[in-house]
Amino acid sequence: MIETLFMVSNPNLNGRRHSLPFLNQENRVLDPKKSQNIAILLRAFNVTIEEVCEALLEGNLDTLGTELLESLLRMAPTKEEEYKLKDFKDESPFKLGPAEKFLKEVLDVPFAFKRVDAMLYITNFDSEVEYLKRSFETLEAVCQELRNSRMFLKLLEAVLKTGNRMNVGTNRGDAHAFKLDTLLKLVDIKGTDGKTTLLHVVVQEIFRLEGSWLFGTNQNQTAD
Repeated sequence: MIETLFMVSNPNLNGRRHSLPFLNQENRVLDPKKSQNIAILLRAFNVTIEEVCEALLEGNLDTLGTELLESLLRMAPTKEEEYKLKDFKDESPFKLGPAEKFLKEVLDVPFAFKRVDAMLYITNFDSEVEYLKRSFETLEAVCQELRNSRMFLKLLEAVLKTGNRMNVGTNRGDAHAFKLDTLLKLVDIKGTDGKTTLLHVVVQEIFRLEGSWLFGTNQNQTAD
């Protein structure tokens, strides 16, 4: 019993035993999580490696589709992973996992992932153009609204007057204009009490100049 429990194991035997690879052992080139995610995606899309490679070679958008192209871009290997996959020999006693095998086949297509990127650009082109058109139309409408806004013009006037008042006696105290990004800084400039901001002063200036008009507008809206 004692001899069995406390016997000295032969390190050479153990070393030889572990040095022999299992023939069914998989060679995981990719990060385990990435490999698993790719394998899941491949099962979800239900396409063969041959179909994907052929579609990439021919630029066939119908076979792949937007969703699969986006997934392929997410599968793209790093430079190190690409090198290892291309360097892998078929006669190796280790087998590639499903994800690694898929990427190795895809990498045999010249500029495979550049093709994916280009095909995805073509697929999304019309929708992207339409989105940009709507965005510019919205921007143009907002700009037109601001140009016609009495209160926005009064806001600009109040900011200019307040700035000139604060900078009186300096070379910046007689300004005729200011940059629009100045409006974003109004809340950051604080008085000596640490609470009152320049925005408070500007609002007070607007009420001083336009208070009667503002209250009159509100009363008319309430009456309506």
